[in-house]
Amino acid sequence: MVLLTALASVGCDKSGLKSPTTDGSLTDVPFGTGAPVPDGSGGAGGDGQGGAGDSGWEAPTPPPIRVSAAVLDFGAADVGSTSAAQVVAVTVGVATALNPTVVGAGFAISGTTCTNPQTPGTCTISVIFTPVTIGSASGVLAIGTSTVLLTGAGVSGSFSVTDRVDLGTVQINQTATVVVQVNTSSAIGMTCIANGPDLTLTSQTCPASGAILSSCTFTFVFKASTTGTKSESVVCSSAGRTTQTVVAATVVADVSPVINPPWANFTSTIGKFTVASFTFGNVGGSPTGYLTVAITTGGTDFSIVANACTGPIAPLATCKIQVGFTPATFGAKAGTLTVTDQASGTAIDAIPDPIIKPLSQDFGSVTVGTTKTVSFTVTNTGSAASGVLDLASGSTEFTVDPQACKNASIEPGGQCIFAVTFAPTSPGGKTTAVGLTRSDGAAVATTQVSGAGVVADAGPPVLDAGYVAGLAAVVIPMV
Repeated sequence: MVLLTALASVGCDKSGLKSPTTDGSLTDVPFGTGAPVPDGSGGAGGDGQGGAGDSGWEAPTPPPIRVSAAVLDFGAADVGSTSAAQVVAVTVGVATALNPTVVGAGFAISGTTCTNPQTPGTCTISVIFTPVTIGSASGVLAIGTSTVLLTGAGVSGSFSVTDRVDLGTVQINQTATVVVQVNTSSAIGMTCIANGPDLTLTSQTCPASGAILSSCTFTFVFKASTTGTKSESVVCSSAGRTTQTVVAATVVADVSPVINPPWANFTSTIGKFTVASFTFGNVGGSPTGYLTVAITTGGTDFSIVANACTGPIAPLATCKIQVGFTPATFGAKAGTLTVTDQASGTAIDAIPDPIIKPLSQDFGSVTVGTTKTVSFTVTNTGSAASGVLDLASGSTEFTVDPQACKNASIEPGGQCIFAVTFAPTSPGGKTTAVGLTRSDGAAVATTQVSGAGVVADAGPPVLDAGYVAGLAAVVIPMV
């Protein structure tokens, strides 16, 4: 009673008392009610009787796991390539087992600073995306009782192809190989088709479907049935992306001239005139142009006596040339008889009875580290068997596969086929001769081969040299 009398005496507001709450603030409690106090005991009632107390005071519940993002969107990424990591910050109020896991193809945790259990505070989880197919992808990052949605899309990766293949000069109806190299690390499927009547796809190492994770090739054969300048292309596509390779060539008539015999031995005395006859023949499928016949080496000892080879020579036709020899001094003499096709400006010199066709071959531009193979035909246009033949190349970058010509003796009118592969080891123009010899070491025919090794775009092709055979003579004293 003393407490009430004292409060009343100082004018206390009897409307209520103040009671502490769980957060430390005070709240009004009217008299006559039992006000709970932090220790759980009954508060004083307005009638002086203690009110019934609560069971007890409890600490506030800590906040749940909080994450910094509800969604991680990785956008579009090349199939097979890995995106940059995206980071989720995780905040916990009390020690909690997080056990982060990812569900969804292509998504993965790449790193975390979270411990297990995670102490109160903030940690991070890094997620990456490596799409395995083209199209949308989704997944879920589970962090304890919280989740983060993962989204992204796989797209076909970029690629490049050989920009240009220059085949140089190609004879009509002869074949040349075109190799298109595709460079990529994440393309999805690849097709390359010929855009031109003279190109045919023969093989490929690029898959038509599925991921392409390294370089691959498409191989085409070029064969033209008409002459002239050709510019065709190979069009390559992957998942809507398209690019092309330009294929250029100059197709010329199949003119294959020969001169028989390949050489002539004159035996004469000083001042005495002797004559040797030569037959010029066109064993190709197209006529020659107008011809010029001349002694190009040998001085004045050799001369043209008669020449029926002036106009165009039809396929399989021949004409006659006579060369005279009048030595002015003693000793061995040598000269060269040259027939020039004015239509092409090419000098065609005498060659042995067995001939190699084509007479020259420009392999065009070939990427360093790759190869190009061309077939050649040996024809015996003479009247006797060739004898056992052998083949050799003057350069390690042009290798010979003798095939049917190995240790062969070709009968008159017969043929055999061999192949030459150009494998440049460095950029730049290359040229050499592939020689056909008999078993006794005598050279009977050559073909000039050339090409250019390229890393990027090649320069102009290296042109062929002519064909050379000699005139030989021995001057002996008169007895």
